[in-house]
Amino acid sequence: MYNVSRPRIVDRFFGYLLTHGTNLEVRSSRVCETEEDRGSELTTDGHDRDEIIQNPHECFTYGVQHYGQVFRYHGSGNYIVSKQLTERVLTDDTTFSFELGISKTLKLSLLYLLHGGSFHADVDAIATEVAAKHLKSLIPKISPVFQRHAAELVQIHGDSPFDPLPYLQKTVAEAMTIIIFGNELASTFNSDLIVDVAQGMAKATGMFQNQSSWGKTFPTLYSIYMWGGFILSQLVWKSGKEIGSNIWVALSQLSQIPRGKDADNRHITVLSFLAGKLASKDGHISTVSKIWAIILCWAFIFASVHQTVVIMTYVVFELARHPECQESILSDLSRSLNWSPSGPPLALTAETLRHVVCAESFIREVLRMKGETITTVRSPRKDLQLAGYFIPRGALVHPMVYTSNRSPEYIPNPDTFDGMRWTMDRKLATTTGPGHLSFGLGRWACPGRFLAVAEIKMVVLTLLAEAEMELVDGEFALVDKLNIVGTPPRGKIILRRRV
Repeated sequence: MYNVSRPRIVDRFFGYLLTHGTNLEVRSSRVCETEEDRGSELTTDGHDRDEIIQNPHECFTYGVQHYGQVFRYHGSGNYIVSKQLTERVLTDDTTFSFELGISKTLKLSLLYLLHGGSFHADVDAIATEVAAKHLKSLIPKISPVFQRHAAELVQIHGDSPFDPLPYLQKTVAEAMTIIIFGNELASTFNSDLIVDVAQGMAKATGMFQNQSSWGKTFPTLYSIYMWGGFILSQLVWKSGKEIGSNIWVALSQLSQIPRGKDADNRHITVLSFLAGKLASKDGHISTVSKIWAIILCWAFIFASVHQTVVIMTYVVFELARHPECQESILSDLSRSLNWSPSGPPLALTAETLRHVVCAESFIREVLRMKGETITTVRSPRKDLQLAGYFIPRGALVHPMVYTSNRSPEYIPNPDTFDGMRWTMDRKLATTTGPGHLSFGLGRWACPGRFLAVAEIKMVVLTLLAEAEMELVDGEFALVDKLNIVGTPPRGKIILRRRV
């Protein structure tokens, strides 16, 4: 399927030594090593790293074709595995750890060690118990935010080109303040603070490191500097004083509210969930638990604002680039919900969002085609051999998502973008599988994907209800091809108000 030209760095870059059994030998194009030689590898310079960032798919595909199903890259602790091994790596939780892998990748190892190692499980519980289970009651609370911001956007920009990223950040941040803090407390916050927290944590976790020359050259120093700046500037000085203090007081108040098995969850928030989870039997929340709750709120803000907005930006740009898909989505709205641009505003509910088949299909196709080479990661819990290759405990194992998402084994014409591809079999954008890995796979598939997709639908529907969309110059730029999942693309759109 893949006709990949030989990248100019591969002789140096993919000459890394790979462990296969115990004998030093060459099999096909795979170089193998003894235990004594393990870890030795060819050196790479800044040019090589830039080549990987600029052409990750081509380089990694060449690596699989010439060096086998497992190869090491960019240091002895990072391994790429082929499509054939992806499902096993992502679903075998007894062998491969999501928590260890993501902690190392996002520089969160210290948080992983705190609070009994419950950090990832706690964030997962918030996304599952609040965002996923109560999506039906959450959507009516946040949908007015999307409708108001879309109307204001058209009024402000008219027919002028603009970057949609700030609009998306502000919209999602305001919606998330409602979900995290509730309407009453959210009204006291400036959504710009939430955006700052999300952006600050994105920088601290290395989302923009590939765009920094000194970040690529001195990664450890870069990480220390970014985390130090985030903690001092954001958590302590800026948002910490306003948001952190409010969280502290709200947790004390919420912990005193009795919550039985039959409690009314229509007004559930992230804070009320954490208060119930962390409070003792007598309703007391310790100082340590309150600090932990604040940390979890920061993490949830990062995941629910920054990561969601990145995907939204791709969807908005692709929608602006495909006017035929805009028409299909509007026709679907008219047909299934009896809605028209000249009529009353569209009522956005969980039921409404379930019926927008064309919008669902379009979002799923953008997720499949946006082009990330690697997204998720795992780490072996112990030394192991995978397909005959030795991988040490604690290494980072990255499945090649690109080849799975674009494999003819799972989908016909996989390299063709077809926004309405999924309308016939009604595949949901949130449905994961071996051929759809944008949200991961298995036990640790992203639990926040249900809320994220609902928010993306609301952006699509509210913008199309107000205006026709056009992508300036018909193109947008990928800022970091190696980290598509964490860096929004750059471009401008034009909104032409519907008459």
